[in-house]
Amino acid sequence: MSSAIEHLDFEQPVRFVYCDSLYVQSEGERFASLYSGGAGHAWRCDFGRLVNLLRGDAVLGGGAILGIPLPEVDSAFAEATRAAWAEKTVQFSHDACEYRNGDQVEAVVCKLSSDMATRMSGSEAEVVTIVGGDARYRWPINTLQKSGICVEVAAWQHAIDDELLQLADDFRPLDFMVDDFSAFKKSHLPRIYF
Repeated sequence: MSSAIEHLDFEQPVRFVYCDSLYVQSEGERFASLYSGGAGHAWRCDFGRLVNLLRGDAVLGGGAILGIPLPEVDSAFAEATRAAWAEKTVQFSHDACEYRNGDQVEAVVCKLSSDMATRMSGSEAEVVTIVGGDARYRWPINTLQKSGICVEVAAWQHAIDDELLQLADDFRPLDFMVDDFSAFKKSHLPRIYF
């Protein structure tokens, strides 16, 4: 068992969260533009809020927020958030040029694959949440499910691969909770229900 997660309380469910931050931000801006009538609505994701929202009452066993560097004002850097996440369990992107031409998806898949072999091995991970809509997440989802781990996908409804949607054990549309992880108090976007 990895020393990074030995101190976690496994009495509570353990969740790992892997987030393609470029996907969340760019498709979130597109969502904001679509539902504000194309008025160029400024929107920014607060990734600390997003991870905490997806984590719920579970212990955060690890994960990654990869794709774009997070602004210093993101709540992911708040002391209380970092303490709740257990120190050094979540990897961040630090360089805007780190991932180009969709390679951030490969970076998330690589980090997830690495954690499957090390950090999740022997832990009591119950749920892995992947935040992204790319079809390349199918392989890690299949692998995790074969290991008996429930896989949840959180994505924008307008930007998710159909097969990925069918493969996931659970789907959480980001569209429904956009106000809860907006960097601003209220995103002034309508809550969309289908």
